Amino acid sequence: MRHIACLLLSTACSLASAAHMVAVPEGQAVCRGTDAFCYEWKLVGDPSLRFVATGYEDGSGFYLCRRRADGHYGLLFAVYPVLIDPKYPGVKFWGYPWDIRDVVAHGRGQAIQLMAAFGSKAEEDDRWLPPMQRRAPHVLFAGSTTQPDIRVEGALKYTRLSLAALQRQVMGSETPSTTPCLGP
Repeated sequence: MRHIACLLLSTACSLASAAHMVAVPEGQAVCRGTDAFCYEWKLVGDPSLRFVATGYEDGSGFYLCRRRADGHYGLLFAVYPVLIDPKYPGVKFWGYPWDIRDVVAHGRGQAIQLMAAFGSKAEEDDRWLPPMQRRAPHVLFAGSTTQPDIRVEGALKYTRLSLAALQRQVMGSETPSTTPCLGP
């Protein structure tokens, strides 16, 4: 009986630590050929869903996109990346693309849920948001911070939200699929 409990525990631990997203090789990424920094990950539970981080030293943007069958990317919405690092329990950092290793997610396919929160409008700098987006969710990522002094201040309440629920809260009247996500 003890062996069965140990086996179940080790299986649960390995499933809990499984990656929810993987890096897309540079030659296959949406931002190939750009002079900006660009990182792209695909969600394991739905490989058509992509997180894209791109920008220059003076600013960047994080976007959740969907890669369509024709290879083009449609923008779903922009996000604020918030990083949790196991070396700093209970502390949240702004997520820089080179620090991110995974997204905190639950479920697969249409049932994927992200851990997200919304700050007050006063906290948000919405100048970088796509025109059809009203606000940006703070989405949790996991990784290892290279900027331990750049912390997310304030108490945001993170909850599991489906992509559909997030879109209802962040989007204006434009259909997300009509807006390209950076490129081809």
